[in-house]
Amino acid sequence: MKIFPNPATDYMNISLNSNVAEPTEITIYDQRGRKVYISKCNYDGVSPIATNMSALSSGVYLISVKNSHYWSTKSPCIAK
Repeated sequence: MKIFPNPATDYMNISLNSNVAEPTEITIYDQRGRKVYISKCNYDGVSPIATNMSALSSGVYLISVKNSHYWSTKSPCIAK
């Protein structure tokens, strides 16, 4: 999984190492392990997933992306 830009401000793109089109869930956790964002989208198997980060404060978060063929977790920065 690639996340760009990093650090992000309002939007972050998530590029998956999967070419299978299917429903995908993105979950973002703060540094205390609390879920602060959940999104379900229809990943097309090609394009990066654009994620709106504008509601999150500056900091480091854990992003988990999963579907039935793929699962990955990364820790990007949000800069405001």
